[in-house]
Amino acid sequence: MFKFSSIINSIQYGIKNKQIVSLLTWNVLNIPLSFIINILITNLLGSELYGDYMYLNSLFNVGIIIINLGFFQAGNRAIVISKSEQQIKELYGAQLVVLIFLYILLTIVLFLNYIFDQNLLEKNLNTIYFYFIPFGFVFLLSQYFETLLMADNRIDKLVITRYIPKIIFFVLLFIYYFFSLHTRLNPINRILLVWYSLIISQIIIYFIVLFNIHLSFNHLFDKVKFIINVNKTFGIHVYFGNLLSTLFMQLSPIIISYFSLNNKGVGYYTLSVTLSSPLSFIPAIIATTHYKEFANYNKIPKRLLFLTFSLSCILLFTLWAIVPIFVYYFYNPDFMRSVDLFYFTSIGVFLYGVSDFFSRFLSANGYGVALRNSSIIVGFTTLCTNVITVKYFGEIGAAYSYLLAGIVYISTILFYYNKFQKS
Repeated sequence: MFKFSSIINSIQYGIKNKQIVSLLTWNVLNIPLSFIINILITNLLGSELYGDYMYLNSLFNVGIIIINLGFFQAGNRAIVISKSEQQIKELYGAQLVVLIFLYILLTIVLFLNYIFDQNLLEKNLNTIYFYFIPFGFVFLLSQYFETLLMADNRIDKLVITRYIPKIIFFVLLFIYYFFSLHTRLNPINRILLVWYSLIISQIIIYFIVLFNIHLSFNHLFDKVKFIINVNKTFGIHVYFGNLLSTLFMQLSPIIISYFSLNNKGVGYYTLSVTLSSPLSFIPAIIATTHYKEFANYNKIPKRLLFLTFSLSCILLFTLWAIVPIFVYYFYNPDFMRSVDLFYFTSIGVFLYGVSDFFSRFLSANGYGVALRNSSIIVGFTTLCTNVITVKYFGEIGAAYSYLLAGIVYISTILFYYNKFQKS
């Protein structure tokens, strides 16, 4: 009996390692691909239009944070605690119906912003923003797959929805870049072509995956009601926390824009965060592949902690060595300003990545109140430091704020992790 159990455990551990290797491989491939995509976009748009493009993306991200109301996290939790495959398929269907209602709400919020946001008008971005509004459902589908596939441990499908759209986006951008060498376009059309390339690349894959996960609309009313009940006890707590922490983090580019004559600073700041983004991959990969198992642990295994922290440190030092050289040779000289910001944002992303690793563990164990409280603390830190530092230091002030928020986040989440262990 002991030998049989050992064999089963070895198989399960082997599958888990295979998932980690799969996600890690795709993330390693994703790093140069993301940088190449970013190089194409910055060369197509230039520093000011790139800032405009990232500013508009930030407005959409803020809209989604405001209107999601915790339902994606509730769907995530509902799948984690479901035992039947049929129930899980029905939860996929019910969550898609919830998504439709959230899309209607998102469209209303974005349209109200279009009417009342004077910054859009002052920077001549209101027309482009209006063209963007109908495609908010693509951003929601991204959240849908990210939260539900992780909970269901469908790592193969998660890989497809995360990375295949980027490959298609790269191909479309490359075609656009080739033709741009022989064609002159006005600023609005240049941004719209990049935007529509992004939307098309995601829509194609998302609908293919929706068809392949075999979602079910049986017992729709009961399953929607179940998700609403889970949201009341779990999702809404995470929502109110995220409403402050993630919202205020996404507000950084918007605050920079409001204190600036143009959006160049937005471009420099967002590029520095993009260059730092690989630091979040390793904690996210390990937490994602162990998410369902975390629900059965009373603490994170030491080997996972050591693996996560050591690999993240190695990557941090590697990026510090190569990013300045990379930006110098492959980006417009204007973007060297981003390197100054990168040293601060990279430490911030490193701290956020490790903190999110602990956060995923607490989330899998239904510790929603702790996630809410830590997010509120981080959110207020981000807002206060952003308003003060951006006003006086511009985009580098936003980088200072990111670093300070990371320090507060890791301190707070470790406090709640220790509290969870004691309880």
